[in-house]
Amino acid sequence: PARHRYELAGGWRRLTGTCGLPNGRGSVDFIIRADGREVFRSGKLEDGRTKTFAVELIGVQTLELITDEAGDGNGSDWGLWLGAELTR
Repeated sequence: PARHRYELAGGWRRLTGTCGLPNGRGSVDFIIRADGREVFRSGKLEDGRTKTFAVELIGVQTLELITDEAGDGNGSDWGLWLGAELTR
């Protein structure tokens, strides 16, 4: 599992990108929280699967990107946040 926290200070509009497990045999669940509120959840993604996201962030102070093991252990769970882009 991994958790990345960013202080945005309300200065950003949107976060877009893709998340997934392009290589491996595990499964991963990706979660985005804005000020502690869940605004995106990928659901269980397995090998070769990706999912795009677009999250509104107007006024958000704290952003968290969370990668979790999807309930079946963390073996081969090399989940990636791909092309994540913040825009003002």
